[in-house]
Amino acid sequence: MRKLLSDLTRKIRALYDRFVDCAWEDWGWFTFTTSTASLKELWEQNRDLFLPHQDFWWKDAEFAVRSGIPRRIRLRVSAVRVQVYFNKTLDEQWKLLKRGEFVLTARDLVEGKIAYYRAYGERLLPDCGFRTIDIASDGNRAIVGFRSVPGGGHYWDDERGPNLGLAVARTA
Repeated sequence: MRKLLSDLTRKIRALYDRFVDCAWEDWGWFTFTTSTASLKELWEQNRDLFLPHQDFWWKDAEFAVRSGIPRRIRLRVSAVRVQVYFNKTLDEQWKLLKRGEFVLTARDLVEGKIAYYRAYGERLLPDCGFRTIDIASDGNRAIVGFRSVPGGGHYWDDERGPNLGLAVARTA
């Protein structure tokens, strides 16, 4: 019972920390600082968050070995706002971006999902995949996030998916 109360108190505190003292327009964003680690290094340092049987086709891709640039990013985490991007092509998704918003790299999105998990102990939008700005060597768009883990996949830009969103962020 004591452990249950402790866990519940931790979760309530995390929710409070996430949403209190935010202007209404700022609700639904998770702020974190990126590191200089590459996507491949993030994978190596956080293997506990990746499925052991997942296909890591991207490990040696150019975008996976590129170093990160340290900066503060606000990652969109509101499920309600994320869903407006579903069932749309990339071109349709781009048109929904608001002023000041941009599409993340796969590296930055994975680091954001790792930071969110480490901060709150829960996976961020686990049943959704998100297109990123990165293109794989085969010309397909790199996506992150299916099956509740940071990971990768690739899709054509004209594909519409019921759980395929866009990795939207703002500079913090």
